[in-house]
Amino acid sequence: MDTEVGIGDEETLVTIIRENAEDEAIQYAEDQLYRHNMDMTAEAKTREVMRSLIETTPLESTLASSWEAAKSSRRAFDEKIANNRKHASNMFPNAVLRRATARAAKPDARVVNRNPEQVSRLSRVLHDRIFGGDDAFFGWPLSRYYA
Repeated sequence: MDTEVGIGDEETLVTIIRENAEDEAIQYAEDQLYRHNMDMTAEAKTREVMRSLIETTPLESTLASSWEAAKSSRRAFDEKIANNRKHASNMFPNAVLRRATARAAKPDARVVNRNPEQVSRLSRVLHDRIFGGDDAFFGWPLSRYYA
């Protein structure tokens, strides 16, 4: 990244961007579940959901869906809708999808603001080198970001 980024680097950059976004989404989901005294019990399904969402949904909105879904999963446990804590945690991936769908219908839905200290070094390099400091990675779906 210290030299010119060429068209031949596109595939590698897209892979890095995709993996970085997915990792950020998963980490945020784990943090939100932890805040609600829940565990990430359905990681494979959650990763599948996040991979799908980040292609068409801005990361800031995907993270907000995780925030809402963690609260919803905890509420399911508290209100005895879920049989136990693990069952409530297993409900998380589908709750993320439901929240993301509902949020897509509301153009003014709340989004998550990213704390600059929590941005990974890799994200910062991508933003600074490719987009001149613009945090487009957070506010665009990956399909737009690649273009």
